[in-house]
Amino acid sequence: MSSADMDLSMDIESLFANFTDSGDSLSGATFDWTTSQVSAADWSNPQLPESRDIWTRTSQAPSRSTLPQTLSSMWQDEDISAADLDMLHRNYFNVIYHSFPFLNKARFEAQLAGEQVSHAALSLKNNLEWCERHPENGSLANLDAFQALLCILRYEATDLKLDRAWITLGRAVQLSKMLRLHQMDRGVLRDVLGQNLESDLPPTEDPVLLEERRRSFWALYILESYVRTRTGMKCELADSNAFEVCLPSPGILSNGIDGFQAVPMPLLCDITIDKCPKASSYAGCVLMVQLALRCFDHGRQIENKTENRHFWDNHYSLLKDLDERFAMLKLHLSAKSIQNDPVSFSLYMNLRATEIFFHQAAIVRVEQQGLPILTAAESQKRSQAAAHKIASAVRLNWPGQQAERGTFTLQATFIAWPLVMAMKALAHSLGGSSKGNSDQLSNSISSLRLLLAALDLIEDRDGYWHGCIASVVIGLAQWEESNGLHSLEL
Repeated sequence: MSSADMDLSMDIESLFANFTDSGDSLSGATFDWTTSQVSAADWSNPQLPESRDIWTRTSQAPSRSTLPQTLSSMWQDEDISAADLDMLHRNYFNVIYHSFPFLNKARFEAQLAGEQVSHAALSLKNNLEWCERHPENGSLANLDAFQALLCILRYEATDLKLDRAWITLGRAVQLSKMLRLHQMDRGVLRDVLGQNLESDLPPTEDPVLLEERRRSFWALYILESYVRTRTGMKCELADSNAFEVCLPSPGILSNGIDGFQAVPMPLLCDITIDKCPKASSYAGCVLMVQLALRCFDHGRQIENKTENRHFWDNHYSLLKDLDERFAMLKLHLSAKSIQNDPVSFSLYMNLRATEIFFHQAAIVRVEQQGLPILTAAESQKRSQAAAHKIASAVRLNWPGQQAERGTFTLQATFIAWPLVMAMKALAHSLGGSSKGNSDQLSNSISSLRLLLAALDLIEDRDGYWHGCIASVVIGLAQWEESNGLHSLEL
């Protein structure tokens, strides 16, 4: 097996799953939500360590030991003060909500303020384990319990507790099926569950509540894709083409006259470039995840070195879909969008990483089949371009002030894989670079340093993703030494 085969095979087991140059335009951008942001001037010139320091320093990333160990150890049977809970709730909606907008703040606050708050709702401020043990809780088959599982799942995935995340994911998937969220936009529910498992949500015409249900389901889809691709376990939600739930609508979930105004959205299986409405960046993440999973399945074909006459047919079909998906979402792929919206930043990073993975699979297939090297020239070109665009996006959002609220912090779980894919693509390009092409070398080395520094910010040096690029770090240090790049102004 060639080194390219081995790299791509490893990538398949460790992927996230979160095309036109017109996506870089700054014009016409509008956003579904806003966050407290650092000015572009603060982020445009990141201060990176010198060449030699980057290979010898210890990690400057925050220690994971400062994070809560488990949800259960945080609370156990003790209550949190009302003041502390109020502060936590404010922080969630002021900061975290904008990176995963599936809760309705007004409904959440109304339930907490009510005289008879359900124990499932209380689980959102305590933990679901206490809720399940309570003798008077009643049925857990409700939206509040489902959202509590999503919050726990997001925490466990963020803190790299993938074994716990997989168990929590299974509970969330089964509860989603009990609530029939995957069929909520069809009049006739065709799935037949056991009599004791029928737990349909109450009928409603409230557009805000309906949208909250949709966003909660799609949050599960995104999180399942991430956990699935990190663990290699089989997807339990079923084929996304069978989902009968509309894509999330643009807008902030809120009640009142000037509140949320639902925009009719199509089913995922019906989306086309001609029918695509004004999709939000959150809906864009759903579209990105679906396409990424298709590319991952396509890439698995290179594990079988025997002739597969469908590989190149699938390749050109997916290439068309990649370009169309970039065109659909160009509003959220502009420089302004990826600076002001953490979801757009994650969307951009993962679309570009998917593009790299897709073209790297084609390059490996060319080598396996002994085709002329020029056959892979276009894939090599696009892979390199996507890697440099990921580096440019990182440079735009380099943390400055308020780092705890910054895009890197909010999207850390979902941007590690794009950083790794970009570094591998750039490192691969060094093998074909000549010493005389100092500008190209300078750009590649500078981008590699930036991407490695970014990975240091979101993960300790002994973390999983750092292990994926260990050979890149070693190879780059050797390349730098042998080519005397210390003399270049990077």
